[in-house]
Amino acid sequence: MMSTLKQRVKHRRRAASIRNVAVIAHVDHGKTTLSDHLLAMASMLNSQKAGTALALDTDAEEQARGITIRSTGISLSYPSILARLGDPDQTTETASGAEHTNVVYVGDLPFVREGSDYNTVDALLAALKGKLALTTTSSFDVNLNAKRGFAMVTFKSLTDAQQALSVAKTTPIILGGRTLTLAPANSSSIQQLVELAATMKLAPPEYTMDATDAGFIAKVQVGDLVFESPGPVDTQRHARQDAAAQALTSLEPSADMEPEALSVNLIDCPGHVDFSGEVTAALRICDGALVVVDCIEGVGVQTETVLRQALADGVQPVLVMNKVDRCMGELQYKPEDAYLKFESTIAAVNALIEQYQPAGVDFQVDPRNGSVGFASGLHGWGFTLPQLAQSMLQRQGQTNPTQAAVLKLSKRLWGSYFVDSATNKWKKDFIVNADGEPQERVFCKFVLQPIYDVFDAEKEGGIE
Repeated sequence: MMSTLKQRVKHRRRAASIRNVAVIAHVDHGKTTLSDHLLAMASMLNSQKAGTALALDTDAEEQARGITIRSTGISLSYPSILARLGDPDQTTETASGAEHTNVVYVGDLPFVREGSDYNTVDALLAALKGKLALTTTSSFDVNLNAKRGFAMVTFKSLTDAQQALSVAKTTPIILGGRTLTLAPANSSSIQQLVELAATMKLAPPEYTMDATDAGFIAKVQVGDLVFESPGPVDTQRHARQDAAAQALTSLEPSADMEPEALSVNLIDCPGHVDFSGEVTAALRICDGALVVVDCIEGVGVQTETVLRQALADGVQPVLVMNKVDRCMGELQYKPEDAYLKFESTIAAVNALIEQYQPAGVDFQVDPRNGSVGFASGLHGWGFTLPQLAQSMLQRQGQTNPTQAAVLKLSKRLWGSYFVDSATNKWKKDFIVNADGEPQERVFCKFVLQPIYDVFDAEKEGGIE
């Protein structure tokens, strides 16, 4: 039984680590050049030749004309990148590392019931915030799951979280007659199982309880698998924890189940309108599509055609704003002008997605959630805003920033957030300073300006 279970889990993890991705674009927007660097990252192409080899233009006629005529596929493996869905430990902290997080699990909350002190979710949330405010002088965010009786509280820093845990340990927090349980996030087997199930694309855990003379025995269903607590215990919560621990022992990777490296079956598709049939055939077998758009030229005729084909097949697009280097070198845009150009191009792509996407889904792209990348296929670099946000938080001392913290910062790296030059603080919709001078946009100052500085230094011979 257990051997079969391990095989099923291993198969699911391996399947979750493989992606079939099509690269689609208008002709001459740089998708094959960009693909060169994806090959180089997988050690399939000399990095010195990436960007000029056009390795996926395998036909002599393609090389001679400089355009892609036939869809060309290649299997790539990235050993240094563990698949997000294939390795649970890459998206959640283990119990041993739970002490090093600014997220605190709060359990044993009173349930929302009519006639009780907390007859609405808002009432329970307000009461919980009031109690937590007694444990810290800092601000915090509460993600309440009233139905399941727990909350995840994100403090500003690790120090604030540790202070709250210390205060709660010496002075128990009582809410609705219950003593609340506070622990570092993921130290609870119940919470770990919730996150593991989500990571493995299994159904959320569902618990059932049997009451016996000796105590409670819990069963937990994760997907189509059922696990039972080893013996009766005195409380239902302990029974659920034991059942969750049994599930974790069986589902988590073991020594003979190595983490799966990300594998990508990449298909470089033609961008010329005469070869649209090649694009249609490729999209039929793909999970997602990289839509490459020249950030200066914007949406082309064939961009709309291939995007419509992808959406017709239910293939979710990710936008790559390519040739960002043109803003600094060829066109000498100011950072604010470059931002406005990016913004208008993204809006144009989203207008097409809204027009052609299947009913009941939302495939629109947004730089703040990582579905828009900024790249230079010629120079071999690219990034998303969540990647930059994570790097910025790490430089501030957060070794493993939470996803919530990363997304919160990402939202401020795009849109109408400006830097007050007098206080160096970020403000929303703050257009001019006290002297009437325009303030600098956060995206321009912290994302684009460093790239401009590198280009300027290279131009002046400061770097190679």
